Amino acid sequence: MLNEKFIPPKLPDICLPKHTLMNTFQQYAGKRTILVSAPAGFGKTTATLLWLATSERKNIWIELDEYDNSPVVFYKLLCTGIASAFPHNQTMVELLKNPNFINAPIEHTINFLSYLELDATSYALVLDGTHLITDETIRKSLPFILKRLPMSFVTMLLTREEHIDYMESSINEGKAAPITSKEFIFSASEIQKYFKACHQVITKEEALTIKTVTGGWALGVDVVAKSGQMDSDKALNQYIKQHIWDKFDRSMQDFMLKTSVVDEITPTLANCLTDREDSETLLAQLYATNSFISHTYGQNYRYYPIFLAFLRSRLEENIDFDKDALYKSTAAYYREREEYYNSIRFAVKAKDFEALTADMLEMYEYSTSDGVLPTHVSMQDLYLLGDSIPESLAENEPYLLISLCWYYYLLGDAQRFCHYLDQLYEKLPEIMKQHHTFIKYGLFMTAIDFRHQIFNVSNWLTPEIIEVVTQSNARATTLMNALPFIHRSHRDYSDFAANIEKNTQLATPVFTVLLGGIHTYMAHALRAMLYYERNRLKEAKACCDHAIATLPKGMMGEVSFSASLTQAVILSAMGQTAEAEAMLVEVQKGIFEQNTSYLWPNFKAYETKLRLADGDKEAASVWFEQYFVTPSKNLELYKISQHFTTARAYIVLGQAEEAMRYIIRLKKLGEDFQRPLDVAEASVLQAILEGALSKQKEAQHTLELALTAAQPYGYVRIFAEEGAAVLPILRKIALKVERDSYTGELKAKYIHEVTLAASEQAKRKKGLALPVNLKAIKLSKQQKHILSLLAMGYKYKEIMELTGLTIHTVKSHATAAYRKLDVNNSMDAVLKARALGLME
Repeated sequence: MLNEKFIPPKLPDICLPKHTLMNTFQQYAGKRTILVSAPAGFGKTTATLLWLATSERKNIWIELDEYDNSPVVFYKLLCTGIASAFPHNQTMVELLKNPNFINAPIEHTINFLSYLELDATSYALVLDGTHLITDETIRKSLPFILKRLPMSFVTMLLTREEHIDYMESSINEGKAAPITSKEFIFSASEIQKYFKACHQVITKEEALTIKTVTGGWALGVDVVAKSGQMDSDKALNQYIKQHIWDKFDRSMQDFMLKTSVVDEITPTLANCLTDREDSETLLAQLYATNSFISHTYGQNYRYYPIFLAFLRSRLEENIDFDKDALYKSTAAYYREREEYYNSIRFAVKAKDFEALTADMLEMYEYSTSDGVLPTHVSMQDLYLLGDSIPESLAENEPYLLISLCWYYYLLGDAQRFCHYLDQLYEKLPEIMKQHHTFIKYGLFMTAIDFRHQIFNVSNWLTPEIIEVVTQSNARATTLMNALPFIHRSHRDYSDFAANIEKNTQLATPVFTVLLGGIHTYMAHALRAMLYYERNRLKEAKACCDHAIATLPKGMMGEVSFSASLTQAVILSAMGQTAEAEAMLVEVQKGIFEQNTSYLWPNFKAYETKLRLADGDKEAASVWFEQYFVTPSKNLELYKISQHFTTARAYIVLGQAEEAMRYIIRLKKLGEDFQRPLDVAEASVLQAILEGALSKQKEAQHTLELALTAAQPYGYVRIFAEEGAAVLPILRKIALKVERDSYTGELKAKYIHEVTLAASEQAKRKKGLALPVNLKAIKLSKQQKHILSLLAMGYKYKEIMELTGLTIHTVKSHATAAYRKLDVNNSMDAVLKARALGLME
């Protein structure tokens, strides 16, 4: 009865089961239907076969193609496959032979299924290629047919479609569950394992690079691994050209090349770019038959990133296309729709500087009109255009200096930021006179100039300027770049720490002009975090409560985000862990409900930091799989909180060299932009890493310098937050400072306060650092036992009585443990042993 369509494909020679994916298959096996949805090459078939091999289910595999797209053929295949699993059921065989089947295939299928004879066997019915089944009759009837299968059946629909509308009700009822492309994406560690299986050894960094290039696409990883070429782009391009591109006719190739200039395609935009009128049909055709285009929402389509990169490289090489004309057409399309950010991007690509200038003016006007475009888009996204603006154009249109300053500031290039900022100071009177639109943004640039106190902005605040800004509809600039903690956002406010109340009051005129209605929140939140850093937690909590009370009801975006995380970090420091965790749950929920996904990376950075403080290796590994964690030549200032989490993740994973390089770069970034708290945090991490590498003198020296620099500000929390990881080094420094012979600048009272706060934190968290030579440290059972008793407060004589050992043996075990752990007292020994996972 059967033919090749019922024979499952063979597994590849090299397979790498993704354990999390296999667990997902197993979890959903209790549903009636599993929707396995991903583009071609993601490993849907391979993963399904791997799970089936371990599921102990009897498999019924049906491979579909475009010729099965009719109710008669489709349901005849379905019934034939099911009948093959019950060869002794003569009634079902006779029903299949009934010539009337073709007249009413759905009704005959329902009748056919009613004769299934149940047994104790579990079954898996696999329909591979259901995206090719577009017939409405089949799609409408299939859910009803599947309901008639016995509970011993699980049906698996393998499809390239992202959304399967006809199964939506089954999903909502909990009878079907989707497994999407996200579950199939290879992680960096899985890429390493796969290369190893292909007899190639690659580093973690090489795996991350391959993941970035391939997007974790299974077929892409396989092509790179088996090609033997570490030049991922070259290997992928060769594969795509030979197996995908060359199979399209010239007309379709031209269509795809022209539409590749944009990230998201609509039929209208495609018609504009290609001078065609049938783009809607072509896009639908590509979606139905091609693996490399997705239907996002409405009439919007996207090429898959790997294929898009291929198309754009082909477009650059093709001299027959007028690329500037394509860019101009795209800019005109977006301009007509008042989508100025996009029109600017393509005006830059087209080198149409006249249009660029006009669009920039419109952009700033647009971003200051009420209720139109959030500040984080008009400013943070606009910086990406900075390096495309010729300096000569900025000379003629000086307001463009604002974008150049913003670009190099966010990029983390302090030298160029200051260079263009100095030019901006010269032109600012002219800009303010000619373009009222840019007054606030010009003032914003002076406010983030770290070379001067923010009070200096007051020099520009003439009555005329204040009137123009306050009477305009300009949005309040939050000055945060979506960073949660205001005292370390657009600038470091350490210069306020000496006299928090006075300095905050002095800055009020500037905050009022730049922040509008939220200036009171800014002042209170800033005070809260500066008190927090000084470990004055009651004052910090009171200021935070005042800050939140000033926010208008329903406030969303980065201000609400900042308020919630500020509250969470203070509550956590006060030991109110449950309340802090509940606050984080609400923050995460709010990000998605308020459609403020741009806040997600910094939220995830903070959440992961908390888990890393317990030495959570899984959290460290997961961090590197986040879409926004990518190798970077420059450490961007606006991602500073993410970069610190990356440094911590490297430490927890024991990747010492990568961690140290990252920390040194972070320290330099902090020094370049005069951010004492960033420098201190980098120094603490450096000391912890040096201590973990048994470089105790270097660790003590590094931390001592950091403490000396932080002492004038009274900073405590920046050290104390590291708890058990930093405590042994702090205690050594404290002993040094308490000696009569000490001549340094550190004060015993300050060191005592930092050490005490770190000790409190150590009770809550195991600590960050794990040494690279973890396996080299091994404590005997007796050594662990002696340490635990010492930690409980027992004396050597008492331990001798409890254990029956001689005093010499007890001391010998303790000394040996101290030596291995490089400590000199029982408490430090226990803390370090626990941090290393050597003791419970």
